[in-house]
Amino acid sequence: MLSDNFFTKWKKIAYVIKKSGQYYFICNQNQYGPYESINDIAFSEDGASFAYITSTEYFKDAILHIGDFQTEIYDFIIDLKFYNNNLTYTAVKNGLYYNMIILDNKEFVGNYINGNLIYIKDGKIIKE
Repeated sequence: MLSDNFFTKWKKIAYVIKKSGQYYFICNQNQYGPYESINDIAFSEDGASFAYITSTEYFKDAILHIGDFQTEIYDFIIDLKFYNNNLTYTAVKNGLYYNMIILDNKEFVGNYINGNLIYIKDGKIIKE
């Protein structure tokens, strides 16, 4: 077993293992992988959703996984957090930083600002 960090809140058990040089994310007996690296894990406030970041060897490319959805490939991903059960993160591509949010399994440029969700959809700024 790779990690002694077990996530047991909400009656879910989650951990990362390394088997034959590959990494797997295990959550409630479901196995995800194999991956060359698993870098970060986050759970929603209600425990219903989880996300994790994988990357290739030497952290060349990063992909964010949330359930069965995965993002495009980024140079790297930081600040992985759930707010009001919506996933936010900062993605870096070609040296540019983007604040992103996942809504209904789609990526949007956006973030939580002063408790308000603000994102860009179809060229319009949406504030919820």
